[in-house]
Amino acid sequence: MRVFIDESGDTGKSFASSQYFILAAVIFDNDQQATTCARSMINLAQQCHLTNHFEFHFNHNSHQLRQQLLRTIKNFDFQYSAIIIDKSRLDFHLPQFKNKTQMYSFALQQVLATLPTSDVPISITLDRCGNDHFCRQLAKTARVTTSNCLHALKLKQRDSDAEPLLQLADYTASILHTKILHKSCWAQFYQQLASHERAVITYPLK
Repeated sequence: MRVFIDESGDTGKSFASSQYFILAAVIFDNDQQATTCARSMINLAQQCHLTNHFEFHFNHNSHQLRQQLLRTIKNFDFQYSAIIIDKSRLDFHLPQFKNKTQMYSFALQQVLATLPTSDVPISITLDRCGNDHFCRQLAKTARVTTSNCLHALKLKQRDSDAEPLLQLADYTASILHTKILHKSCWAQFYQQLASHERAVITYPLK
């Protein structure tokens, strides 16, 4: 099993920060499906005459390119889980929300708890962000959360421009963000992903 995790929004508390922080995990039970999906994304970039190491990033891509990518990945066998945190309703005095590391760790814990149990090795790839302490804390959270339900955890962090399936996780988180904000065209994007949904957690509960 291979899992790729990325976010949309930010963990900040200021007026300029996003209202929502969304963390999404794209889950492939089949390694070959993951490899073929990544290759299809690379092929699409080449067909569109995009530069080497082009990164599919939802917020930076055109409407047409978004649709092309979603059509490309639609029929692959994967699921996604996510958490949508409404920061306007959080108590930032709680320890799990006091800083970026704690909030990201809380979100990661919630998302990983939705993964299917497995008796095969699992690889979790996170988008590389933050300093060494931040990365170590996320690794610790992942190992603690999955210790009782998953076998042979392998955790790594990569730059998203080097891993197409992290870019798919970015698209997933970003599309959920457009949906919660009711942005124009959100339904066109969401319908391409809806059938892949495993679990979406809203926090705090309404």
